[in-house]
Amino acid sequence: MTIVSYAQNFEDIMLLRAVGDVSEGFYIDIGACSPDADSVTRLFYNKGWRGINVEPHPHFLQKLRQGRPEDKNLGLVITKTEGIATFHKVGDTGLSSTNPDIAKSHQTSGLPITELEVPAMTLRGLWSEHVPKGREVHFLKIDVEGAEANVIAGGNWQEHRPWIVVVEATLPNSQTPNHGEWENHLLDNGYSFVYWDGLNRFYLANEHQDRGGAFSAPPNVFDDFIRYSQALVEQQANSLIQERSALIQKRSALIQGKSRLQRKVELLRQEVEKLEIENRYLTQSLWRRSLFHKGGKPRRLLWRLLFHKNGKPRGVFRDAVLRKDGMPREPFSQWMTSAEYQALPRAIKLTYQTGDGLSYAQISARTRFFVDRLSATDLDE
Repeated sequence: MTIVSYAQNFEDIMLLRAVGDVSEGFYIDIGACSPDADSVTRLFYNKGWRGINVEPHPHFLQKLRQGRPEDKNLGLVITKTEGIATFHKVGDTGLSSTNPDIAKSHQTSGLPITELEVPAMTLRGLWSEHVPKGREVHFLKIDVEGAEANVIAGGNWQEHRPWIVVVEATLPNSQTPNHGEWENHLLDNGYSFVYWDGLNRFYLANEHQDRGGAFSAPPNVFDDFIRYSQALVEQQANSLIQERSALIQKRSALIQGKSRLQRKVELLRQEVEKLEIENRYLTQSLWRRSLFHKGGKPRRLLWRLLFHKNGKPRGVFRDAVLRKDGMPREPFSQWMTSAEYQALPRAIKLTYQTGDGLSYAQISARTRFFVDRLSATDLDE
C-alpha cells in the first residue's frame, strides 16, 4: 500500500527503511512543531508507534496535544543546562529558537518576535524522566533552529543510545552547513554518519550498523510513497466527488419529488373539478337534474325529444338548444363545450341533408354546430 510521507524532506521514508520491521517502536522528536505537516514522526504514529514530542511554542504544543493524544507532548526546551530558558517565538512559524542571534536575524527580516520564559531540561534529564526504563528509543530527531549543539551537549550518549539520530544540519533557512559545531560529539560516542539529504544528517549507532544499507540511496520510486500535500489534494478531490454525487442524488430526488407533487396536484385538480361538478349539479333545480347528467350531458329522454334515432335534430332542436349564432344555450353549454363533446366524430358532416334537401354548406349555423360534432351512435347513449 502506498505510504504517505509527512516529513519536509522525506526523513520519515529513510527512517522507515531502516526500522520498518519494528512494531510499536518509540521515538523522541525535539522541535516537533506540527503534528502532521513537516512531521518526521506522524507516519510512525499512524503505524502504532508512540513517543515524546518536545515543542515550547504554545500554538504548536496545543496542536500536538490535540493531534497526538497518545504521545507525551512537553512544552519545554532541551538545552545543555536545567532551569528556565528564553524562547524566542517567531510568530506562528516553525522558526522559533533559543538562539538569540537567529531570533534577531528573523526580526531584521520583518518577522514578529515574542520572548517567552519556558522550562529548560537537558536531553539526559528528558530521557531519565520521560523514557520508560528499559525502553529502546529507535530514533531521535533534533530540529531546534540553530541550537542543536546545546541539545547534543546535554545528552548521556554512553547510556542513552537511540538507534538513529537525525539532526538538522544547516543554519535556519539556508544551505550553510553547521554540523561542525556538534558532529564530533556524536562520532566520539559511537555513532557513524550514514546519510545526508541536503538538510539533515543521519547517524547510526555502531551497535546497529547492520541497518546501514537502508541509507545507500535517497528516497525513490521503489519506496512507493506520496507526499502529505498530495494526499490532502486527493482527499479534497474525493470529498468534492462525493459531495457532487450527493448533490446529484439530491437533485434527482427533488425532481422525482416534484413529479410526484405535480401528479398529486393534478389529481387534486381533477378531484376539485369533480366536486365542483357535483356541487353545481346538487345546487341545480329539480327539473334540470331530471333532464341532465352531472356533467351536463342530456339524459336519454331529452335526447329523444331533441333528435331522431338517425342523429338528425328534430325541429325543436334549433329553437330549444341553439342560439342564432349556432352556440348552445346555457343548459346545454356545459357539456356541448366540453373536451368530451368536442372530440365526438364528425361522420355525419359530409352526408347530412336537412329535411328540406339542403346540403351541409346551405344549412344554418345552428344545425351546422350540431352536425360538426355528433353521430347517431353518440346520441343513442
